[in-house]
Amino acid sequence: MTTEQRHRPDVLKQYEAPGIVVHWEPKLCIHVSNCVRALPHVFNPEARPWVNVGAASANDIAAAIETCPTGALSYERTARPRRCPHRRQRSSPGQTGRSSFAATFK
Repeated sequence: MTTEQRHRPDVLKQYEAPGIVVHWEPKLCIHVSNCVRALPHVFNPEARPWVNVGAASANDIAAAIETCPTGALSYERTARPRRCPHRRQRSSPGQTGRSSFAATFK
């Protein structure tokens, strides 16, 4: 994004982290700063980028965004793959990943 585009008020900015995508529409922002008061380590107007979505949980970020009176900040929840990092899937030789069974009918 060029410097000119970054300062255009009609540019929608997105900040993404696991579980959430934050949208900021500058033209709607009236700088009430509810977001900054709620999560100053996430919403820092002095930093670039000013939204650090990795600094809090998706739930905390969503709660802070819901206090935005103009809708300049919005979010969408994204699905995270549920996987336990401590377990590895193992397969033994000959496994195809399919379940098989044998049945006898009389």
